[in-house]
Amino acid sequence: MARIKVGSWGAGFFLAFLLGLEANAADVDTFGIIKRQRYISLANGTLDVDTNRPFEFEAFVAAFTSAGVVNASLMHPNGSRKILTRHARLTDLSFEDPFITQADMNLAYPPGEYTLSMTTQNDGTLSPRLTLLEGDFPNTPRVLNLRELQAIDPHQPVLIQWFPMQSTNIEAVVELDFFDESGAIIYDPGVRHPASSSFTVPAGIFQPSSNYTGRLAFHAVASSDKQSYPGAIGAVIYSRETRFPLKVMPKSDGRLRLLSPAYNEGTFSMGISGVSGRRYQVQSSGQTFNWVERLITNAPATIFRVSIPGDPAIQKEFFRVVELQ
Repeated sequence: MARIKVGSWGAGFFLAFLLGLEANAADVDTFGIIKRQRYISLANGTLDVDTNRPFEFEAFVAAFTSAGVVNASLMHPNGSRKILTRHARLTDLSFEDPFITQADMNLAYPPGEYTLSMTTQNDGTLSPRLTLLEGDFPNTPRVLNLRELQAIDPHQPVLIQWFPMQSTNIEAVVELDFFDESGAIIYDPGVRHPASSSFTVPAGIFQPSSNYTGRLAFHAVASSDKQSYPGAIGAVIYSRETRFPLKVMPKSDGRLRLLSPAYNEGTFSMGISGVSGRRYQVQSSGQTFNWVERLITNAPATIFRVSIPGDPAIQKEFFRVVELQ
């Protein structure tokens, strides 16, 4: 199956999943151009435009081996040429041009024919043309259970839930991957069907006492080309992606304690570390005495998270957790 692994995040998706390309002996796997918009989701659920690189135009070539493509360039409809450089993943070459506004990106890269020239190891030099048309971005990816993702038990599977993709494009796909604090990808489960709305990360992927970044991307293929380069596939893609934080709790030692408290829109949330299956009561007080019951729960795991509505009559609220016999 043909696979593309491109972009400044180094994340990818299977174009063959969309377009039905079979495995082949060509030097190049996939090639194309992308118009992309980026968002950042905060731990409290607020969704903001990524002010560092809110919009981006990208041209890419992904080969099967690091020697598959010698060089590549993109010719703009106005005749100017951009050189693609070797990606951190040595099989890929790309050119990326960031913009502050969509209007600036569209002005710099208007509709028209873009020629992507590639000098390959065995297939010679090919120059397929990709027609960039006015296209629609898919809806903005939005993770629904961010609060729970701020207190992850490293010993349990992690459910990621999102609002489904909505796109008028027949060829569309959802992509999900994860990065450590250095920006290195640590888990890439591949792509999901555009109608998907959740994925469960296996236990053990995330390490205790660590922070990670997830990336949820919606890709809509505006047009595709399976003829210009036999055995490879080209595409024009409109994409939106959202990065979101994940926080992993320390390895549980069985001690009962509250972890990572947070407050958002009138609701407190906090992690509880204890023993799976035991019965716990969360109590609150405005003065650290006269404690009152706020919640009773049977621990579903050694570390789990609970939410409690705030009391508007109390200016400050303290919490503690006790085990019930």
